[in-house]
Amino acid sequence: MGHHTSRCIYASKVGGYAVGYKNLIFATVRGARHLVPSYQSKSALTLINSFLQWKLPPVS
Repeated sequence: MGHHTSRCIYASKVGGYAVGYKNLIFATVRGARHLVPSYQSKSALTLINSFLQWKLPPVS
């Protein structure tokens, strides 16, 4: 209960996945390895903005 999974869309393609459960959100960015801002800067910005707003990243 309270579990939500979504595909995160960045630049019209699936850029990663997010799972929200209670007070936690786990997000992953595809193709970013361990340096998300270096390899996927637009996805990183979207992820950080979503985090600051306490929302799951956009799905469209």
